[in-house]
Amino acid sequence: MLRRLRRKVGLTYEKPRILVVDDHPGVLARVSAVLADEFDVVGTATDGRQALAIASQLDPDAIVLDINMPEYDGFQTMRALRHARSRAAVVFLSIADDEQQVTEAIRLGGRGYVVKTHMRSHLASALDHALLGRQFLPSLTSWLEETPRSGHAIHVHTSDVPFENRAANYFLAALRRGDAACFIGSDQMRDGVESQLRTRGWDISRSSPNRYLAVDAQEALHRFLRDGMPDANRLSVIVEELDDFRRAVTDGAESRLVIAGCLLPAAPWLPQATPKAHWRSNVSGTT
Repeated sequence: MLRRLRRKVGLTYEKPRILVVDDHPGVLARVSAVLADEFDVVGTATDGRQALAIASQLDPDAIVLDINMPEYDGFQTMRALRHARSRAAVVFLSIADDEQQVTEAIRLGGRGYVVKTHMRSHLASALDHALLGRQFLPSLTSWLEETPRSGHAIHVHTSDVPFENRAANYFLAALRRGDAACFIGSDQMRDGVESQLRTRGWDISRSSPNRYLAVDAQEALHRFLRDGMPDANRLSVIVEELDDFRRAVTDGAESRLVIAGCLLPAAPWLPQATPKAHWRSNVSGTT
């Protein structure tokens, strides 16, 4: 988890100021309770027009914005906030885990998208990343489809059961765009991802140049760990090698490298946690 941000006001630091918008009072109460320890929930609103008025008055640092609201929905509210030049970072909150809806949220300028069923585990982190100028999404696929061709994306996961399907979706989107892809995992997982790609119509063995790189998880851990801890110098060498690979197999400096991996089978001593949603930096170039 990130260190919570604080705003300096005089000689003191204040919690980030949050406006929460949802047409269900029960959801407003639950969201406010989830955020209460680390954020200052300065206001709540039950519809988009009320949210616009409160945002204008309170100038919050971020807004948690429900999408499916009657009369004036979250997307309409987002457009109006941008028209009013609101500085608030917007994190959308929705019951739907839908790629098209996530893509629209990104297109409108949203900094985050959290599914309501994951609110307790994801919302605070989404706000942290949004306030740092990053995006926090339930899937990288929407980001790959919508955002400009700059920067890189990375997704690290700790559960291999649903992951092969999702990784194949990420890679297919990246490969079709002309980007490079790298998967880090066990033999079984690497075979599974490649099989999923073939099922979706992308045969790695027949692509030229081959923009897909498969790396053994045990080998990856051995390369970047020293005495059981990540080594900055070793990681720097690996990053350079990956960027050399990207440039060798793609066209232009603006191409991206998508990395997905599961290290848990190769390192059972790693903490087992619930899989996290995915964030991306707004910084272009090599990461």
